Amino acid sequence: MEKRTGEDLERSEENLLEASSECFKKEFMGDYQAECFIFVVIYFSSCW
Repeated sequence: MEKRTGEDLERSEENLLEASSECFKKEFMGDYQAECFIFVVIYFSSCW
């Protein structure tokens, strides 16, 4: 797994927040729960 610079991590976090908010809007409509879960898993694994 490649190391990320702080800037890359920041950028991917912004993208993740956008994707997550879209994702959670959809989740509340009953769609895409698996994808939301995957986003969360990827987010936490990228923090370690």
